[in-house]
Amino acid sequence: MDARVAARRRVWRLPAANFGLVTFEAKGSNDIHVVFAAEDSRIDGDTHSSLYDERRQEYDENAVPYEILIGGFCNKKTTVRVRGRDAVVRLARDDPEAVISTRDFAPYWAQVTGPVITVGKGAPGTRVIARFEDDVAHQSTVNFVTLKQWDTYVCDQI
Repeated sequence: MDARVAARRRVWRLPAANFGLVTFEAKGSNDIHVVFAAEDSRIDGDTHSSLYDERRQEYDENAVPYEILIGGFCNKKTTVRVRGRDAVVRLARDDPEAVISTRDFAPYWAQVTGPVITVGKGAPGTRVIARFEDDVAHQSTVNFVTLKQWDTYVCDQI
């Protein structure tokens, strides 16, 4: 991917609109965000509404189109958010893959293919944690991806 580096962040342009794969290794106890956005500048700052409510029923048009949160809420779940709303949620108690390893670096991958957003652990295409297929009528165009922690950008090896 084409890496563009600015202070404390890395943003990659997807090879084509709504098509791309990012792989990375991570460990920690909380919140790895994979953010897909239409515009490079949209990735700055908060990626979801400042009034985020996990019970949100409506879409937030100010939020980024797609966000994957791995190990969120104190490493208790992984979710795919669509325009600020939890669309798919995998709880740690139901799926041990839905949390981040706190001891060892583990490989993860996230992919956008048209209206389908998928995240997994291990080699790309394997051990799917969550998958979401957006309604084509509401599908957003995404051109960029970045990795973040809750309040900082992940700028290590990718």
